[in-house]
Amino acid sequence: FTLALFAKESSALFAGLIPLLIYCFSNKTMVQVVVNSWPFFLLTLLFVLIRISISAVPDNSEGITFDPYYFASGQEKIATIALVFGKYFLLMVYPATLIFDYGYNHIPYVGFSDAKVLLSLVFHLFLAFISIRMCIKRQIAGFLLLTYLAGVLLMSNLFLKLGPIMAERFLFTPGFFLIAGLITGIASLIQRVTSRNPNQLFGVLLLVCIPFAYSKVLARNAEWKNNATLYQADLHKAPNSFRVLAFNGMEKVSSVANLTDTTISNHVYQEAIRYFNRAFRIYPDYKNMYKEWGYAYLKLGQLDSAEWAWARFKILNPSSQYHQINDKLLSEAKFSHCMEEYNAHYRDKNYAYLIGLLSRALQYKKEDVATLVNLGKVYYLNHQVDSAKACWSRALQSDSTNAEARSLIRLF
Repeated sequence: FTLALFAKESSALFAGLIPLLIYCFSNKTMVQVVVNSWPFFLLTLLFVLIRISISAVPDNSEGITFDPYYFASGQEKIATIALVFGKYFLLMVYPATLIFDYGYNHIPYVGFSDAKVLLSLVFHLFLAFISIRMCIKRQIAGFLLLTYLAGVLLMSNLFLKLGPIMAERFLFTPGFFLIAGLITGIASLIQRVTSRNPNQLFGVLLLVCIPFAYSKVLARNAEWKNNATLYQADLHKAPNSFRVLAFNGMEKVSSVANLTDTTISNHVYQEAIRYFNRAFRIYPDYKNMYKEWGYAYLKLGQLDSAEWAWARFKILNPSSQYHQINDKLLSEAKFSHCMEEYNAHYRDKNYAYLIGLLSRALQYKKEDVATLVNLGKVYYLNHQVDSAKACWSRALQSDSTNAEARSLIRLF
């Protein structure tokens, strides 16, 4: 049962093997235990094959996105994992702060000089020692607690690179065994010491815990009303997580689609850019944020910045299908900018400047008939007759029915 449950839950495939092997080696009927357990091994194998078939193997070259200890030394990695063990246990005992994503830098790397690391390490080594002794004595609480420890160990990024440094969802299955193990162990202890049934005590504890748990569920459900409310709520809990910051920025850009007021839209884009800048300072290679970051710059008319963001997006995610769309949007925006400048300065009669603007506009929108006609006019006014004739000829090649180009070329 344990093997099958862990196979279904994430990558903790063999956590149940550890207490099972300890039990087998302390039992003369080890072969019989293994033979009787073959359906569960078969079910585990089935879940493994299903998971492999639907899950891509993380690419280690992606850095901190798939390896939360990418920038840590060996000592820092082990010490921080020990700290995470303690945080997991505290979440099970008192889940006061819940976060949808524990991104890089939310939990800074620590060393063994940190008192919290030492406390967590000593506590869990003691818990492992007690659990193994109970397993040898064939006490069910030891099996349950050791299964919890094995599950959390496999979810600690020590053996498998899981992405986040920790995640509440990683406790779904190990947490079940921790609760069952604690209840079973406490009940056994109470019965040995007092010879009383512990059900009344557990009933009182349950009455105390239910209101707290209910209030936490209601509060979390309100925070999880939608992505916007969730990201904003967790921003205050994890202000140094690059993912939380980037997700807030991306959500801000997406939300502008529902706005009609340009002033408010620009304010939202500026707020999104601030989130992106903060995420960039923590981890500059998070590829998922650059598409929206470039779009925010584009909508604010900061075309050079938009080009920079989308250029980084190409480098970090070269196979994305959005590159052609981004290039088209940027070209259209640059073309519009050139034409706005042309219209604003047309009466200045600075023909060299106007020729430069229109020539640049044609780089972004090649063979645009109206632009070719206007460029020919400016050349003509600047006494560059041959260039004017060439522009109008190109306009007619693109659109032979254009009446203005046909009338202008008759001048020759």
